[in-house]
Amino acid sequence: MIDTVIAFGCSFTYGDELRDPSLAPEEHCCVPSNDDYRNRHCYAGQVASHYGLKFINTAEPGGTLESMRHALYWASQNLNLEKCFLIAGITDPGRKSYFDQQQDGIPWIKHRHSTWLRTTFIEHWSELDKLWTSLCHCDEWEKFNLYQTLQIFSSINTPTVLLPVFDYSAQWKHKNKADFVLQSWLSDTDFAPHGHPNENGHQKIAQRLIEYIDRAKLIG
Repeated sequence: MIDTVIAFGCSFTYGDELRDPSLAPEEHCCVPSNDDYRNRHCYAGQVASHYGLKFINTAEPGGTLESMRHALYWASQNLNLEKCFLIAGITDPGRKSYFDQQQDGIPWIKHRHSTWLRTTFIEHWSELDKLWTSLCHCDEWEKFNLYQTLQIFSSINTPTVLLPVFDYSAQWKHKNKADFVLQSWLSDTDFAPHGHPNENGHQKIAQRLIEYIDRAKLIG
């Protein structure tokens, strides 16, 4: 019997810009004291609450398909996936991550993301990102990156829904693909100032996902 929802993805699934009103103005939404509020209000957390299930959110700001695959690997080694329901917010396949064995803290976070290396210079990692981009990044790699992700989520014997996050990178087919695209389905009023869904946006996404899950009978 399913008892846990696990979410995978980038900042849209993480719940970036969902801020507990009690936070001080200078505190960022990523501070640990905001975790409970953020996880209760993000769309995947609301889906878990609707079905009375526990919730683990492995999504990260700047997260990539590679970091999602690693989070799924971590979950397979540490959780009983036969009792889990997976929600994967499929992000832009052009995003890149680099495995860093020195990362500590949250156990499934082991990558440095190219999104942050463009704005925060870290000598060796920033140089690696520039070299990798110039030498390796191409359309074929993006297609392969997406292919790997869809294949590994398909290989897990547990109910799964794959939610396309961005309209421009949602041109793929899969039996577990949700029937809408997160970003383009929402209206302008459903977004916070920096472009992530606000509380209303997450609530709408959750309700649409619940309708899809019930229609597909993914959770008994």
